[in-house]
Formats: sequence, structure tokens, C-alpha cells
Amino acid sequence: MRKRKDPNIRREVFIRVAMELFKEKGYEGISVRNVLTAVADKSASPSVFYYYFESKDDLYHACIETIADEYIEGLKNQFSIKYRTLEEWILYNNIFMKDYLIKYLTSNNCSYIDGSGMNYSFILNTRDKITQRVAEFWIESFSHMEDFPQCEAWSMARFLAGGISEIMYNYLLGEEKSEERVRQLVTNIIKLTVRAVGFSDEKREKIMNALEKGSVSLDD
Repeated sequence: MRKRKDPNIRREVFIRVAMELFKEKGYEGISVRNVLTAVADKSASPSVFYYYFESKDDLYHACIETIADEYIEGLKNQFSIKYRTLEEWILYNNIFMKDYLIKYLTSNNCSYIDGSGMNYSFILNTRDKITQRVAEFWIESFSHMEDFPQCEAWSMARFLAGGISEIMYNYLLGEEKSEERVRQLVTNIIKLTVRAVGFSDEKREKIMNALEKGSVSLDD
């Protein structure tokens, strides 16, 4: 007797399989049937897919949301260390952030994000969601600093989160994706951060030099 396939295939399985397919063939290169075949077999009913997703676009959106959630979770870990001063935070946090962002943006998960299958409303909502969560991380970091005016925490957090989101948004939806571009993007994010917090020109130069060397001391 032929063993019946379980029709209740979990939504997460579809997402993970689809992410691999999108990476391999791109948005236009796969169909709902391709996903069903990869998840189960050719006899799987499309009704199983449509139980979880309205369309291929809906599945693609779910993949992007999963990547965004994983990005936010990684940032949460990066921001988990508490720093007493702004200078400590700039040095330590940006060194960790540099490594994290380069690893994240050069990962295969980001390679197929180019706007295909995403409507404008979805793009804006996703970007707003990420910006809001990242701003909350910044505010939490500022709250532990002895030398940062807390009355400026919210406005500074929104400025930094918004600026970084815009830089990453332009990269992810652009045509050229390379490690060189990622490293330049990360450098621009660090420069934005260092300039925004109001250090003197001399201190900014020392901080940028230390960050380029991967040093956590301005005396190196």
C-alpha cells in the first residue's frame, strides 16, 4: 500500500525550501509547482500550498519577512552589550556591527532580494518595521551611557535607524551586489554613525582610524 503524504506540511518548510529555490533560480525562475515538488513530490496538490499562501508573491513576501526577522534578531544580539560611554559604544559596537553587516549582506539569503514580486506597500512596510525595531535597539543602548543626553535619545535613534535602513534598502534593491560594495556600504554606515553623534573632527578621525584597524582603543 502506498504511503500517503502528509498534507499538513508546515508553512515554515515551504518558506525554507522556497528561499533556497529563489537563491538558485531567482523569482522569475520558479513556480508554485517547483516549490511543491521540492517540498513533497509531483503528486502534491496545489491546495496544500494555497492553504498557507495566496500566491507565489505571498510566499516571496514571507521569505523576505523571514530574512528581515533574522536580521533584526542578529542586531538584537549585537546591541546586547551595555556601554557606559558614547566613545566605548562607537568603538566596540561598530567593530561588531561591521563584521555582522558584512556577513549578513554577503550571505546568499540577500542575493535574490531585488524587488521582484514585492509591491511598493510591502517594501515600505518592511522597511518601516525594521527601522522601528532598530531604533528601539539604539534607544536601549543610549539609556546606559553616562555622557549621552537622554532627551536626544529618541530623535538620534530614529535618525540613525532611518539612515542605515535607507543605505541598506538602496543596496538590496540595486543591481550590483558584490563584497566590495558591501564593504563600502558598511563604511558609509559607520561614517554616518560617527558623524551623527557630534564628536569633534579630531575625535572622529581617531575613531575612524581605530575602526579601520579593528581596534577598540584610540591609542593604537
